[in-house]
Formats: sequence, C-alpha cells, structure tokens
Amino acid sequence: MTENSEYKDMFIEESREHLNTISQALLDFEKDPKDKDAMNKIFRAAHTIKGMSATMNYDTIQKLSHKTEDTLDLIRDNKIEVDTEIIDLIFKCFDGIEEMVEDIASSDMTEFDIEGLIGDLEKHLDGPETGKKTKKSDAKKGKTNNLAEITLDKKTEKKIIKEIEGGKYAYKLYITLEEACMMKSIRSFLLLKKLSDDGTILYSTPDRKSIEDGKFDEGFEIYYVSSEENEAIVQLIGSVAEIDTKIVSNIEYEDNKLNIKPSAAEEKPEVKKEEQAPTADETDTKTPEKTTEKKEEKKPKTAKASTQSIRIGMDQLDIFMNLIGELVISKGRLAQIATDHNLSDLSETVGTFDRLTTELQDKITTIRMIPMKHVFDRFPRMVRDLAKSNGKNINLVIEGGDIELDRTILDEIGDPIVHLLRNSIDHGVEPPEIRIEKGKPEQGKVELIAERMRDHVLITVKDDGKGIDPEVMKKAAVRKNLKTQEEVDKLDEKEALALLWLPGLSSAEKITNVSGRGVGMDVVKSTIEKLNGAVELSSEIGVGSTFSLRLPLTMAIFKSLFVGIGKETYAIPISNVSEIISLKKEDITTVNRQATIVLRENVLPLVKLGDIFDLKQNNEEIKTTLNVVIVQKENRQIGLLVDQLIGEQEITIKNIGSAMEKTKGIAGVTIMGDGHVVFVVDINTLIN
Repeated sequence: MTENSEYKDMFIEESREHLNTISQALLDFEKDPKDKDAMNKIFRAAHTIKGMSATMNYDTIQKLSHKTEDTLDLIRDNKIEVDTEIIDLIFKCFDGIEEMVEDIASSDMTEFDIEGLIGDLEKHLDGPETGKKTKKSDAKKGKTNNLAEITLDKKTEKKIIKEIEGGKYAYKLYITLEEACMMKSIRSFLLLKKLSDDGTILYSTPDRKSIEDGKFDEGFEIYYVSSEENEAIVQLIGSVAEIDTKIVSNIEYEDNKLNIKPSAAEEKPEVKKEEQAPTADETDTKTPEKTTEKKEEKKPKTAKASTQSIRIGMDQLDIFMNLIGELVISKGRLAQIATDHNLSDLSETVGTFDRLTTELQDKITTIRMIPMKHVFDRFPRMVRDLAKSNGKNINLVIEGGDIELDRTILDEIGDPIVHLLRNSIDHGVEPPEIRIEKGKPEQGKVELIAERMRDHVLITVKDDGKGIDPEVMKKAAVRKNLKTQEEVDKLDEKEALALLWLPGLSSAEKITNVSGRGVGMDVVKSTIEKLNGAVELSSEIGVGSTFSLRLPLTMAIFKSLFVGIGKETYAIPISNVSEIISLKKEDITTVNRQATIVLRENVLPLVKLGDIFDLKQNNEEIKTTLNVVIVQKENRQIGLLVDQLIGEQEITIKNIGSAMEKTKGIAGVTIMGDGHVVFVVDINTLIN
C-alpha cells in the first residue's frame, strides 16, 4: 500500500479520465494515422499517467506507461509504421494500465504481470533511450545560471521568440520547495501539471522527468510561456502547497535578443556566487509599454480558477435528494394542515416553502445531471473490438453525447445499450462479402443517437443490417418451448418481433462470445421499464433494425395527477397524461366487447382504472358526466375512467420491494401529506 494514500482518489479519478481520452483519441488515430492532434492527445495523457504513477510509487504502471510512451514517441516521429498490429499492442498496453488502476482502486495494489507487454513493446523500440539521452545532453549545453541573461540552445530560443511574437508572455521560473516537504515528487508533479494546463513548458533544468521524480537538490528552473500575466503565474504557483521560493522573471525580446526582466516584488532565493541576482537598476530599465497596457486591461484569473469546483460523491448527492424527497412529503403535510384548519398564515408560509423546495430540488437535480457521453464514450472501443473479432467492418456513429440524464438513470442504461450494440454487431450487420453481394457498402453502419424530447430522452440504436425476420422469431420461440405453434400462428408481424424480449430466446444458429445464449434482450426491456421507461423495436428485412429507448430525465421527484377510485387514491405521472376530458354515457361505444371513445376522429379503448386493480368504482349509471384521463405510451393512447380528479402534486416515489414488483400497473408508492400511502400507476405496463 502506498504511503501517499491521501492522493489515491485523485490519482484514480484522473487516470480514468486520461485513459478514456486515450481510448477515444487512439480510435481516431487508427482511422487516420496522419491525425497529429489525436496522437498528441494520446501522448500527453500517457505522459501524465506516467508522471502521476511515478509520484505515487506505482512502479508497474509507471514502467508500462513509460515504455508505451517511448513507443508512441517513435510513432509520432514516423519511425514506426502504423498498422493493425501496433495499434492492437498500444490498446493492450492501456488496457493493462486500466486494469492496474482498477486493482489499486479496489485493493490498493495490483499483481498485473506487465512483462509480456514490455517484451512486445521492446520489439518495436530500437534504442530510443540512447536517443533521448542525447537530446537531454544537447539541451543541457544551453543551461545557464545567470538570471540576467539567457543562453539556451537555438531551437528553444526560436520557440520562445515565436511565442512572444504571437502575443504570449514568456517567463523563467525558479522554484524551491520547503525543507520539511515529505513528498517532493508529488508537489513538483502537481506544479508542472498546473503549469501545463495553463501554458507550455519549453525547457527545464533538470529535465522534466527528474523534476517529477523529485530528483533535484535545492530547486529547479523552468522556461515557460502562457497567455497569463506575471501576477497570475505567481498566484498559480502559490496554489501548490509547500512551495518555498518562487521567482517569476519576465523574458522579453528586444534588439534581436532575449532578456530577463524580474519584477521587484519577487521572492528571491539566497544568492550564490554562480547565481547573482539582478540589480535594482537592471529591473527598472527597458520595461516595454505594451506590457503595462495589458496589465491594466486584463486581471489575473488563473489562481481563482483553482477554487471554482469541488468533487462530490454520488452517495452524498443521493442523500441530498432523499432529504429533499422528505421535504416534499412534509410540504404536502403542512399544506393539508393549513387547509383542514383554515390557517391563512400557514398557507402563506407553505407557499414560500413550496417555492424554496422547488428551487432546491431543481438545483440538486441539475447537479445530478450528467452528459450521456460519459456512457457513450466507452462504446467506440467496444464496437471496434467486437467488429474485428467477428470479421466485420462497422462504422459507429454517435450523436447526442451532450444530452444530460440523471446520474441514477445513466448508471443503469450502460448494460442495456451494450446488449443492443452487441445484437446489432452479431445479428444485424452482415460480413463484408455478404454486404457486397447484396449491393450494400462493404462497411456496415451502427448509429447510437440520444435526443431530448420534452420531458424525456429518446435513445436509438439503429443498424443497416439484415433486419429481423418475424418468421424466424416464431420458429425460435417454438424451438425454445417458449411458445406453442398455435400461439405463434396467431401473432401479427409486430407481435412476432416482440418475441425478441422473451427470456431465453435467441435466433442465433450458433453460440458466439458475443451472443446466442438468449441472455440480454429481456434484460434490456426489464431494466428500461424499471426506470419508468419504454422500449420499442422496428425492423425491415434487408434494411436493418431500430431499437428505441424512452427514458425519463429523472426518477427522483416528479409531478403526478391524483385520482380517486371509490375510497382509494392513485397517482398517475403527469408525463404520461395527455389530457383530461369529461364524457357522457352515450359517448361510449363497444367494439369487439371493448369499450371505446372517439377523440378527434381517433378511436381509443376505454378502461376502468378500478377494474385493473380489482376495485369497486362508483356507479356510473347515476352520473351525468364521467371523468376520463387520456394516458399515452409512445404513440399509443387509452382512456382511464376514474371517479374523481383530486389535483396535481409533486411526489417522491418509494420502492415497494419484491412483494409487488411484478404487479401489473404499479410502479411504487408515495406518501400523502396526511400520511396515507398512495400507489403510483405504471402506465408502461398498462399499455401494450
């Protein structure tokens, strides 16, 4: 277990982010090996992981990431030919790093064997270490300890001049750490990371790796360019703990040469014979006017940015949301008391309480909303590997990654989408040779699209493959003893396709490592419906299949319509309510023994809500008008006949456990203001 365990959570979190960046960029680079931006992203992320693991003393991660970085360096310099073999190897290396990171996350240690991967990498490395040592030795020739002059190598000088002419500020930084600092490498690494986030480190003495590893005596020098001004850089450095000395000297380009111009307010180290500090005269001369003007126009912002966000665990947000749910229940109780006792002052206070709880709920809900790309970003790599193992050429198109969902829902939809994508790859998209025979493009297409639809999100998984044959589904259901031949003969095309959702059903002729065991598609349906969502399937033979997942934005708190059935009260989610109408008895007709009504030229089935739950409703015979709630699921509607319309109210839904989880039409319960328990109607299971 590492001595730096206080930094472990930060290491795990940032490593995961960098590995995700690498996965996406490596896929882009595989498609276009000339994509320098993608390679630079990979290289920077790999370098950061190497530095973090070194500071944390995770030697196996550091060693593997170091060798992988060496290989990436050769690829970047066009010294290694990019082919499938080398890309696969790089993927395997980062998979190994990811496995080690997860090992450390769960048990503080890893036993992952990296020797095989190291050996494979070394086959591609032709003396890179020698080359790197040469570069470092060349750079060290330009090292200077004179703060008033710069004698760098010509290449670095040109870079600094180019950055200055481009409007950036250039600095020479001198940094020392406190003598009592116990973690020099961590402090140095954090400083270099902060500097790299806001600018570019062009050169350092000693070299960057030595600084990150804490291999320096008193201090180190950095040549640095940034769009931030001197004061902001000083504050940025100061935001890292245990920094003792920080000299931020301006580098200026005048009279065709670079000069150091330290500010008078700098903290200066003890001056040695070989490092003489500049005199006061030297600091007061040749200050360019443009620098003064920019300082008046621009305020430093870098140090402020470090305090603008904090990390909060989802368990803490869950606690907040549960507490808000209790507040909603208490609000309803107070409103009930105010009404029962005609307390006008309390009613006014309840109104204010209502507004504040609503605002608080909205804020917490917003905080819990996470972009879908956090789930979507893992799929390109998965599709690439599955397509390759199946000998298929597939282009995955992802849209709507910026659409946000409640984190609770987002955590649940990953597996259903995995099953749908696997189904499209294994069953849907044909092998290249078959697609060519059918006149299709050799490369198949799978689309993963998220769309915001008013109060819900629609996720679509679509492929341009062979489609699903209803007759094949019927035969599979009979073969698996899930349906009888007589039952499937009565099914229309849409009902036959719906057989796909039966547990244990698979139309695959052989079992593969992707599918064929009849496990997965039923899980998709049950998971989505558990989230108060719905799933639909459409398919055309020879054209492809489309799976649609309809999900609520959040499950925590939502508005519901309260209705009365005899002496009982039920809550219907407002998101499912299309409209409320009043009818007379003569407006109801019977078609095939089903009560129906006509609404704007559409014939809708009419169902007594009391019949669904085996409750006795009031006698409609003596009523002059009937209350009907029109509810909908996707594009299908039915009318629910109820005795009483009570009103709208925000509710928080409670899990009812295994005792009633399979009861048709019940999604959960909520608690009224007077303490009574009310069932929440599940429209998804009422409308087939």
